[in-house]
Amino acid sequence: MTLVAGIVPRPGGPSIPSEIERSLIEEISRDPTHAPEVVRRGASLLLKVDLGAFPSPALIDEPQGPATAVCGEPLLLGQDHRAWRPREVDVAELHRSAARGAWLETLPSATGTFAAAHLSANGQQLLLASDSLGVRPLYLWEGHHGVIFSSTLRLLLALPGLRRSLDLLGALEFAVKRTPLGARTPYREIRRIGPAEVMTYAADSGAFRIHRYRDLPGGKKAGSGAPDSREFQRTLLDRFEEAIARRLRGDQATLAFLSGGMDSRAIVALLRDLGAEVHTFNFSIPGQQDEVYAREFAKAVGTLHRTEARRKPVSLWAGDWSRMLAQAWNDPSRRENPGVERPRIAWSGDGGSVSVGGSAAHRDEIALAMSRGNLDEAARLYLPRLPRRILRRPVREELEALLHEGMVRELERLAVDDPLRTFHLFLMLNDQRRHLDGHFEEIDRHGLELQLPFFDAAFQSLLAEIPIHALRKHAFYNAWYDCFPPAVRAVPWQAYPGHRPCPTPARAQISDQWSRAGGKGAAVVERAGYRLERRQILELLHGRGFPSTHLSRSAVLLAGLLSQLRLRRTGHAVEFAWWMTRVSSGEASGGAWG
Repeated sequence: MTLVAGIVPRPGGPSIPSEIERSLIEEISRDPTHAPEVVRRGASLLLKVDLGAFPSPALIDEPQGPATAVCGEPLLLGQDHRAWRPREVDVAELHRSAARGAWLETLPSATGTFAAAHLSANGQQLLLASDSLGVRPLYLWEGHHGVIFSSTLRLLLALPGLRRSLDLLGALEFAVKRTPLGARTPYREIRRIGPAEVMTYAADSGAFRIHRYRDLPGGKKAGSGAPDSREFQRTLLDRFEEAIARRLRGDQATLAFLSGGMDSRAIVALLRDLGAEVHTFNFSIPGQQDEVYAREFAKAVGTLHRTEARRKPVSLWAGDWSRMLAQAWNDPSRRENPGVERPRIAWSGDGGSVSVGGSAAHRDEIALAMSRGNLDEAARLYLPRLPRRILRRPVREELEALLHEGMVRELERLAVDDPLRTFHLFLMLNDQRRHLDGHFEEIDRHGLELQLPFFDAAFQSLLAEIPIHALRKHAFYNAWYDCFPPAVRAVPWQAYPGHRPCPTPARAQISDQWSRAGGKGAAVVERAGYRLERRQILELLHGRGFPSTHLSRSAVLLAGLLSQLRLRRTGHAVEFAWWMTRVSSGEASGGAWG
């Protein structure tokens, strides 16, 4: 299943308004061909939409009994970690354990990326659960008359008559990095289910209980591994290959993203080693390392490779990468071999560069601040500066302090013995956890499910044994690559600036994606970026929801003019204002049910 939603009202309260129920059913998918299955238990509803990415359904609707719906794959571990079980077997086990109140016993064996909802036979108890890192979203709206949950935020914003008031800190975090921290969203009434959480809602009392079924990856064994040991590296590789084999499920052919970096290359190399035919796709600026190295590696490892030139900026929140792959694969004139068992599933390297490569924790000044226990300094170094010139003068310092304090509180909440691991946890459970939110928001349109082996719970558990200082700047990753099939080192890869360089000699004449000398392709993307900015400016000029309490419209328009005339680099200010306006327009001050 791909999408899930539902409503559980309080007994004795007002009935669910017909317009809310109708909108929930109509808006869960924006594709009119996706008719949702509707499960009713008393006054409560459970909806699911299955786009057919997986061959088996993930809804159990027991007559006169409880119902369970699952998005993604739980991938419960058995005795053989390489073996895979049909998804319907895992869903049935989750259903049985939820019915007897035993999810906390079953979910620790789940290694996949998933979200699950369970509704009791009388519709009065709701259980929601997330995967170990909370990558698959589940949002919960809470009001006096009950709760509404959804696997997409947009659905909760589309429902009429729901109170939604702006959470200023969540809105700022979203506008700055598209990453509200912890359970926050841009709205006070809507929260997100946390990593490895089981949330229980009892409608009769309105009470919530939250339990974590797995410890965060920073417990007693954290940092106890031997990253320089070849035996440990091979064990970690075995764990990673097991994660891939569980997800491949014996398929003979599959789809995968392939960049010029290390993460997708590691996945594709092991897919080929497992004997799968792989259709690889690269969407980059022509002539840069990302495009050239991907093409050369694809040839070395023997994939069916296609390159699609990227001609405009890519938005993660808009699900652009998934949309591009879906369009490329579904183009009949470009498809060389349709014999793929599950053509709506693609492999992605998300999570690799941060978890294995330590890429976002590489800055020495942040590491030093964390080692000294100076969380204020670490937050100051990590957070981008707010565009002060467009903020109204009376609230500038207040907004900056609010954003800063929010990050410090999150660091304090996640604190473990090793301060650098605290920062790594902060990145994994915020930045990486929400990295694919846009993919899941747009999944009804692009129709692709992703396989994400770097987020595998069993792999992450062993990876947590490596001291964080050994992961920083891709130091461990480069050494770990020695254990992979030889093809991974046959072709250079694009290395992050300031990280360990690729030991395979790179071609000096090929620019990387961070270089200003990007050539004609980069210029095409830059011009498209200015056109996008013009559309944003027009929307800010004529659209509704502009947060005039906090932003100056005239200052925003001036920033846009200076950017369009290439007189000053102020495009970030326009983008910030555009996102703040987007989330502000989602406010709804009242309604009959809330």
